[in-house]
This record gives sequence, C-alpha cells and structure tokens, in this order.
Amino acid sequence: AISDDVRALRSQVGAISDRTVEKVAGLVEAVQADGGILSLQDLARYEPTVRQPLTGSYRGFQIIAAPPPSSGGAHVIELLNIMENYDPYWTGHFSPESLHAWAEAMKLTYADRAIYMGDPEFGDAPRRVSLSGRPLGHNIGELQTEPQLLDDR
Repeated sequence: AISDDVRALRSQVGAISDRTVEKVAGLVEAVQADGGILSLQDLARYEPTVRQPLTGSYRGFQIIAAPPPSSGGAHVIELLNIMENYDPYWTGHFSPESLHAWAEAMKLTYADRAIYMGDPEFGDAPRRVSLSGRPLGHNIGELQTEPQLLDDR
C-alpha cells in the first residue's frame, strides 16, 4: 500500500522531508481514488528535462517564454510577430477593428499550433515554429479585415 511505497521511495530518493512525503502520498492517493494509475514509483523515477527558454521580441520588448512541449510560449511569440506589423493606433487600441485583427491573428496562430506543435520527447513535431521574429509565413496581410457574419436562417 502507500506506506510501503513511501518506505521504498525514501530508500530510492534518500533524504526527503515528512511534509514532502505527506504531500506526495496525498497526491498519489487522490489520483488513484479517482481511477488514475500514478504511483510513488512513477514520481521517484521522474527526472525533469531542463530546456532553454524561447525568446522573441515585440515592439522593442524582449519576450522570454516556456519552450515545447508547452505550446504557449512559441505561439505567443508567433502571435506577437504577426501583430507587430499591425498599428493599433490606426483604428484605436480597443476598437472593433483592432480586436478583430487580434482575433484573426490568434486564429492563424492556433491553426499552426494544431499542425506544428508536439512534445519533442515523444515524436518529431515539425520545427516550423518561428522564433526569429518572423511568423510561419503569416503576416498581417492575411488577416480577414472584414467581419464574417453568420447567416442565421
């Protein structure tokens, strides 16, 4: 049971505080009570992968973001790269046109996310996510500038 696993975990990991053991055992118990298969041995064998952060820029600001397998960092940088060529002051910062441009840029970014992202530990996801200041071939000219209305008939 869990207490036997805790003893085994301590023998594998070494010095580990009682509070940490309590938290870890509580986590495993909660996962298993909900039908999960996480074990203390899984946690004892886990070794984090240290990766370099992604960097980019937006209007003179440096962006530092989480690398894959997190898709957030790469695609925030891509989104900002697309929008860097859009002048929000032209239409007003929170105008419908400006918000529409952001929504369209997000649409392109999330489409790329679905196609190009993956965990590099578990497969070869295409590495087209651009982190050099250029998006994946998208630019502000690709954005739908006119709102598309749905016909509710």
